[in-house]
Amino acid sequence: MDHSTLPSEDITEVKPDISLTKMIYKRFDIDSYLPLYDFQVPVGLVNQMMELILGMQQELTTAWTQMAFDDRRGRRPRG
Repeated sequence: MDHSTLPSEDITEVKPDISLTKMIYKRFDIDSYLPLYDFQVPVGLVNQMMELILGMQQELTTAWTQMAFDDRRGRRPRG
């Protein structure tokens, strides 16, 4: 999306909720879910999955922001 074409007063930048991401990290303990299995997940795979999840979170946030912007733009009085 090209922000330069939008009026600056209508742009609301939404940043990802880092505290929520940290809470998810803290709450997920693999040992409590799979105590009977003896395996290790490669660090690279974990990093890729977290990047994917964070990317999806950013895309969703962007979509919500765009929908809110479009909705607000449609409700403006004309004239």
